[in-house]
Amino acid sequence: MEEKSSEKQDKRTASADPLKTYLDSTQEFFDMWMNSYQSTFGKLANVPAFGPIHEKQEKIMKGFPIYVNLYTTWVESNINFQTVFTDAMKKTYEKMITETKGELTVEKYKDFYKIWLETYSETLKEFMKSGHFASDIGKLMTHFMDFQRYNKEMIEENILKPGNLPTKTEIDEINKELYTLRKILKDLDKKINEISKINEISKNNEISKNNEISKKTDAQSENKRST
Repeated sequence: MEEKSSEKQDKRTASADPLKTYLDSTQEFFDMWMNSYQSTFGKLANVPAFGPIHEKQEKIMKGFPIYVNLYTTWVESNINFQTVFTDAMKKTYEKMITETKGELTVEKYKDFYKIWLETYSETLKEFMKSGHFASDIGKLMTHFMDFQRYNKEMIEENILKPGNLPTKTEIDEINKELYTLRKILKDLDKKINEISKINEISKNNEISKNNEISKKTDAQSENKRST
């Protein structure tokens, strides 16, 4: 029985090793590809362009490093996640071998599910709390924002402007101007209401004064008639 259990353990452990081998091979291939790119196309992207369309050529060539940086960061993040899942799977196998011995029953399957859930949750929590995860996400978001900015500029210059279509930048400027105009109109409306209230109060005061004067005048005239 002990020999059979050890054979099962070796088989289960060996089933996880190909994943690590695959990830190591992927990382090695990716490093070779990056070195080849930097020594060939990476240098080509820094060569100044010539001719009447040199500005467009330079912008297009500047796009290569942006695409490569985004792809590189995405691959590295993917490899790191794959490594974490491989580590979690190995821990699950080790706990399963030690804690689910004997005949397989419904309770054993429930225990296996509990072990799997707890192990993966703990491993992922540790990884997400690490500075390595935050660094990966920060780099990925930075390169993704650079890619979005570059892609927007190229679409505006090469598709929207030649086709006499409004660009996002122009629409944003119009929206900003409309917002400013609305704010100015609200301020003017508020000031007009304040001035109208002041005028109404002064008008009422003037009417009341005139009424008092007229009452005094009427009283004086009545006194003269009586005398």
